[in-house]
Amino acid sequence: MVTASETETTSLSIPEQISIIETPPQQRSLRASAPLSLPVILQQSSEENSSVTSEEDIEDILDFSDTGRAGQQTAGEGRGQCAIAEFPLTALVPTSNWGKTIKEHPTFWFYVPSYSEPVSEIEFIFQDQDRNHLWKKQLSMGETSGYLNVSLPQDQPGLETGKWYRWYLKVYCDAKKSYPPKVVYGWVTKVMIDSSLQSQLQNAQQQQHKVYGKAGIWFDAIDSLFQWQDISTTSPHFQNDWQQLITATGVDLNLPQPKCSDLAKR
Repeated sequence: MVTASETETTSLSIPEQISIIETPPQQRSLRASAPLSLPVILQQSSEENSSVTSEEDIEDILDFSDTGRAGQQTAGEGRGQCAIAEFPLTALVPTSNWGKTIKEHPTFWFYVPSYSEPVSEIEFIFQDQDRNHLWKKQLSMGETSGYLNVSLPQDQPGLETGKWYRWYLKVYCDAKKSYPPKVVYGWVTKVMIDSSLQSQLQNAQQQQHKVYGKAGIWFDAIDSLFQWQDISTTSPHFQNDWQQLITATGVDLNLPQPKCSDLAKR
């Protein structure tokens, strides 16, 4: 079971392989300053709304493709590092390396595999787009591999609408840190939503991940799905929705089916 212990924000040495990342280019397709409206299929009459979150609809609608940004969805092989596992260290993020949220303190999900060497340290770092360090947290997987989450704490300043933020996760299998860590990293931006989408979310209850997914709000969609997993760990509906999210257009994640024992304590 995943546990986490928090540390204070400190100065940080950025791994060499990501030190050349530049400030993200100007926003192109994303209009974060305007409220995010529902897709056409969500703007239906009350008679049709009963099928808004149906499993038949979600497969054809989910699309998280967009302009790519500097990032790394999966960690590759590195000299002297953690031995290769069946599935690599993976950030649950679209292939564009970024995603949307409507939350000021969003949650990020990662898959940490079981390596032949014990993981000595896991570190999550959060920055603004100018690479100023805003927060970091030390994490521990204990003896269990699986899905790890980290949420920005409520006592920290929340994300501002329309701004870009960079996050990354470092995994060390070398207590002395003689070699570079495994690294995944990407971006998040906060968007506004309109009253119609807000109403859909309020009425969706355990199906909020479907509403978020159809609106293209990645980080809240995947987190809401995992919240549902806490309630119904063996539901075939969860398994179906999980596959539809990770294989959606613009996502293409190759990951094992989550189990109750894989999930982080909130």
